[in-house]
Amino acid sequence: MSAHADPGRTSRPTAGPASVDGVLDRLAASRILVVLRGDDPQRVAEAAGTLIDAGIEVVEITFTVP
Repeated sequence: MSAHADPGRTSRPTAGPASVDGVLDRLAASRILVVLRGDDPQRVAEAAGTLIDAGIEVVEITFTVP
């Protein structure tokens, strides 16, 4: 996964193994962390995709558990 948004990319980055240092470096570089919470995985994924397309690089997804 690239550390910088690429407006010309045709696919979204995928989650994968990450080191703690790598995550902290990414957070420090981005300086913006969006937290999404929802009970509909499809809607949350669509919202995350929209944010990523808009240039947001760090998104935390928290699902509501009944």
